Amino acid sequence: KILRTNNRKNTIKVHWGATWDQIQRHLNNIGFSLVTMQSSNDFTVGGSISSNIHGRDIRHSSMVASIRELTIMLADGEIVVANRRKNRELFGFVVGGQGLFGVILEAELDIIEDRLYIEETRRISTREIPDFLQTIKKREPRVELIMSRPSIAPRSFLREGLITTWRRVDEAPK
Repeated sequence: KILRTNNRKNTIKVHWGATWDQIQRHLNNIGFSLVTMQSSNDFTVGGSISSNIHGRDIRHSSMVASIRELTIMLADGEIVVANRRKNRELFGFVVGGQGLFGVILEAELDIIEDRLYIEETRRISTREIPDFLQTIKKREPRVELIMSRPSIAPRSFLREGLITTWRRVDEAPK
């Protein structure tokens, strides 16, 4: 369940069982998107945070970067709020803690205004990938999302890969 969206603070607050699909559909209707976008949108928020999943954005790679606050139930039933200032240690344990330190009941997450991207995929030698990524990070500020997959084809197995980049477009095409 989606609890509330605050467009001025760029946040959304959701129950632990909300899926990324539900959140994306809600945000699409109001012109926003998640900061840390998932590769698969059928995961729950609570499960994703508990395993500190990653996204595709080269500036915000793991889930923890886009979490503002968590409401957590401890083993004794006590419900506490944790963020980077309040119950900071618990916050750090719960994100990626696989549910061992408490159950996530609610999460407040960062959102951003929707943007238009151009997708480009290229084949590249796996040896070139580190330099390519450094170049993108330093010289191409409009590239905001990236994904790389190694080749599993017999003739190029792990020697080549595909890199897909998403480059921000400032104006909608006419």
